[in-house]
Amino acid sequence: MMDISIVIPCYNEDQRIESLLQMLQVFVKTWKGKYEIIFVDDGSDYPLLQLLEERKALAKNLNFKVITLDENQGKGAALKAGVLEATMDYVLTIDADGSYDPKEVSRWLSIQREQPKDEIWIGSRMHSDSKLSWEAEDKKAYHGVRKWMGWGYNAYIKLLTSIDSYDTQSGIKLYPKEVAHFLFHDLKNKGWAHDVSLLYKASLHDLKIVEQPVDC
Repeated sequence: MMDISIVIPCYNEDQRIESLLQMLQVFVKTWKGKYEIIFVDDGSDYPLLQLLEERKALAKNLNFKVITLDENQGKGAALKAGVLEATMDYVLTIDADGSYDPKEVSRWLSIQREQPKDEIWIGSRMHSDSKLSWEAEDKKAYHGVRKWMGWGYNAYIKLLTSIDSYDTQSGIKLYPKEVAHFLFHDLKNKGWAHDVSLLYKASLHDLKIVEQPVDC
């Protein structure tokens, strides 16, 4: 089992921090390798460190640290700060909203025993084996439109660049540490479009992008 750094950018997460901590507790109980969790507070109005202090019971036994940015800079900047502090052999980036569970990595490793050092794994909503909970009957119309808008955006990006992915905006990505540090160390795009910058740089350096199934 790999050793993993989990980097989570956070901004005003007071409504979601408890469910996030519960999800992480479930994950670490089954994870066989070493791990560290790096929360990056992207200039929240209510400090993340204080939120965690107020929820000691939920954060108990988690191996984590908090990086605090002085002001809100954007998801790309928050991820960069966290990734460059990662010390484990692999780096997993996930969103704080809990839409993607870190246990997906165990699923991916059951399909492919290890991640090659020149690959980036992306949890893709477009993968044929992915299961999307929001595709329930009462939500299909609204989220169906969003899904195909996303597909159209990623198809457009794929047409313009050499990026081989139909879900560049996915909120869960796994990198070998050396690859993560290489991609993030000079990242200039601080906002939501940082994914395209990272994956474009990866494609220019012959790093393979592999889409993996997710339940979300």
